Amino acid sequence: MDTPEIRRLITSFFPASFITFGTFPEMESSLKNETGGCNVLVSDTYRIYGSSEGLQDDITSGKYVISDYYISRNLLSSVVRWGDQESDDVWFDIVEGARQSIYRAAQIGLGKDESTCFSNSTTDEISFYNAPLCVGNNNEAFQAHLGNVVLSFGSEAYLPSIDAPNFGLLACDDCKDVLKDGRLKVINDRGMLNCAVYLDPIHNLTRSSLATLVNVKFCEMMAVAVFQGQPDAVNITYIDELDYSSFPREYDIVAGTSWEDRVGFNTSDLGERSESFPYFIHDKYLYNGTMYGGTGTSISFALDNEDKTLMNVVNSVIFATVYAQRNGISRSNYFEMPQMHLLGDSLTFMLRDAIAYAGNYDDILNEALASSDNATGIGWNTVIPNYGIAPKEPVLYCDYVASCPPCDWIEIDGGYICIGVLS
Repeated sequence: MDTPEIRRLITSFFPASFITFGTFPEMESSLKNETGGCNVLVSDTYRIYGSSEGLQDDITSGKYVISDYYISRNLLSSVVRWGDQESDDVWFDIVEGARQSIYRAAQIGLGKDESTCFSNSTTDEISFYNAPLCVGNNNEAFQAHLGNVVLSFGSEAYLPSIDAPNFGLLACDDCKDVLKDGRLKVINDRGMLNCAVYLDPIHNLTRSSLATLVNVKFCEMMAVAVFQGQPDAVNITYIDELDYSSFPREYDIVAGTSWEDRVGFNTSDLGERSESFPYFIHDKYLYNGTMYGGTGTSISFALDNEDKTLMNVVNSVIFATVYAQRNGISRSNYFEMPQMHLLGDSLTFMLRDAIAYAGNYDDILNEALASSDNATGIGWNTVIPNYGIAPKEPVLYCDYVASCPPCDWIEIDGGYICIGVLS
């Protein structure tokens, strides 16, 4: 779609000379032209998943990867090629890093300054400073599109932030048991999950901060999921430094990190670690001793890219809390959660176990707040209705009506609907 509003929005993120507008079939064809086509396709997720030319199949098979993070509230997302080469992983990280850098820039007061554009590229081969310096930070980008008022930051006016895809069909006849090999086998044989909790010094986090208590709870929920209801089967280590040159492999997962952590540091770890879906948003930002309201930093689990299976379990646990919230499920009726068959027989009850232990998303936040130092409130951490489906294997290769492949595509009124055929 090429409307004046879309044109202003996209050109606020990228130089106009980098962009070609066109109909979705033209854009899709250009993305698939690997010798002279486009590098990133940006479009509505319902168009990407409703593609009649097989783009969803290419995403499902791993040829392309779609971002979990929406560029705007109308669910624009980006798609890049995905393959076996290390450079493909790095390119996705560069695209995500450039997008995230404008959010971080807004938080620390960095904005558009063409006089210093490209002057920070001497120390790193890749510099994320250039995106906000050359194009503008997040606030500037949206001001150019929306006018002088970006967001309302009143004491009662928070932007709802926590989202997750709905669960589609979770049935499977012969799915592999993820506890029988890879990192999850090591964890299972050890009998303990090693989870680090990052005490971010920028946000002045302590062990009694709201975000820290939420991080601890999600670490415990991961132990509950993997070890069938045992919240004590986790070693929690508090850290206040992260080595960005590699993933700290003495831990299985690191809670409380974000993509924004990378901005301004060296880029040698690109492609080595991934972040899960976010489960907490900072709505306050400490800078030079002053607390500001900001656009918010999303925090997630960081995981080593050597084994993708653990990410499936992590995201399923995060999604479970949001799903339970939307469907009125908590500890008292945890058994209404769906069974999970996609990760093997060992984890069939993991979603029920997680909610039976921790409750839904609001339960987690409210109980953490009651035990916290009350330095910050819950703020933006409110579950919003689900309007789109984001992809993450194996649960979330689904269309926008929550049917998951394998499926039959049925044309209805010029659009295509995926009807699940799993049994």
